[in-house]
Amino acid sequence: MADTLVWVWFGLCCTPGSDTGKKLLDAFGTVEAIYRAPEEELRRHVSPKRADFRRLCQKELAGAKRVMDYCATSGVGILTYDDVHFPHSLKELKCPPMLLYYKGRLPDFSALLTIAVVGTRRLSRYGKKMAFHLSHDLARTGVLVVSGLAAGIDGVAHAGAIHSGGQTVAVLGCGIDVVYPKAHATLMQRVAECGAVLTEYPPGTPPEPRHFPIRNRLISGLATGVLVVEGQPGSGSMITARHAKEQGKLLYTVPGPVDEPNGQGPALLLKQGAKAVSCAEDILDDFACAAAAKSLLYQLVGTRQFYINEVLRQLRVSADTDPVASPEGSPARKETTAGRAAGRDRPASTPPSGAVLCEPAEPEAQQNTPLRLDAKALSVYKKIPVDESCLPDELADETLSTADVLRALTVLEVSCLIRRLPSGRVIRQNAALDAL
Repeated sequence: MADTLVWVWFGLCCTPGSDTGKKLLDAFGTVEAIYRAPEEELRRHVSPKRADFRRLCQKELAGAKRVMDYCATSGVGILTYDDVHFPHSLKELKCPPMLLYYKGRLPDFSALLTIAVVGTRRLSRYGKKMAFHLSHDLARTGVLVVSGLAAGIDGVAHAGAIHSGGQTVAVLGCGIDVVYPKAHATLMQRVAECGAVLTEYPPGTPPEPRHFPIRNRLISGLATGVLVVEGQPGSGSMITARHAKEQGKLLYTVPGPVDEPNGQGPALLLKQGAKAVSCAEDILDDFACAAAAKSLLYQLVGTRQFYINEVLRQLRVSADTDPVASPEGSPARKETTAGRAAGRDRPASTPPSGAVLCEPAEPEAQQNTPLRLDAKALSVYKKIPVDESCLPDELADETLSTADVLRALTVLEVSCLIRRLPSGRVIRQNAALDAL
């Protein structure tokens, strides 16, 4: 492997989204040869009018050294193009990045089914619900959810994946040391804990508007398929969809009202051959892992409810719904996010600390609907400590496999007898069975 310092220098020379890096590697073979190449040889492959050419001719390593010093002291990893762990799918791009800066633990993209979930910043309530449920269910079955950490659908997608206990990766349009939007500082930290945050932009790069369309090719490039939840024609999510189509990736979308701006993007994608999605199973059906993964799914989106806003508040996700983007008939007021009054938009019965997975039934329903649990679900419930949380793996034993535990937890969640914390741990929330 080439010296990392030279790779960082090369990455700083190559404008993100340009074909400079790939052209020179194809021509010279190694980054060391590029560094040693005289100006006349570089001129054959890079236009002298480009800023890349001027930087390549300077052979200046001081900037690269500063970047490496920052990364070493800030816990930032550097993954170079020639590293065996560099995502193979990104190498296949027409204009691949030469290196990635990251925080967290990079997953093995080649070994995972990866779905990018993207959409508008001005989401509707319908879009918020669908993005959260779909990302939650996909991540729960082992799918890696990729998005862009932006306000709106991106943030909700990351939150859904985190809440499920699964993995998620955020691709930034700025430096790894820049939080954008600023409200997503907590979310960015949680994404790094549950997966990774990565970018091709060097530290200190501001979130300029022109960076995000360039960034979007990496979101689709890392993914096996791209799911567009809401978006207008010409929006960033549609640019990601275009990249996905050019890269030969599977394209999915959530149908929406065609008379609303956010529904026009999905409508256009459906005309172009995208698959309509109403639940995670619609995506899993296209892959060999469907049978095993679907066994972990519980009821479909329309038959269950989450305290989505509570989860988003805890993760401080910027996801205000736009009254204009909400389907006709929805209340026009905006829903609040982190930093707003804690009691606003809460359900009438405020849940205890920690995200509540399903809404409690009405008092009459609780009185008239008996609990119907099989022996395994009851056994799993009894193994959960009273007033303490635990991980699902801690409930498995010689009589209960991990799959048995996950299925039992599904039944208990739907029955509102337990709740799942953002960390993936579970805790009792109903004393109805404690005496059994």
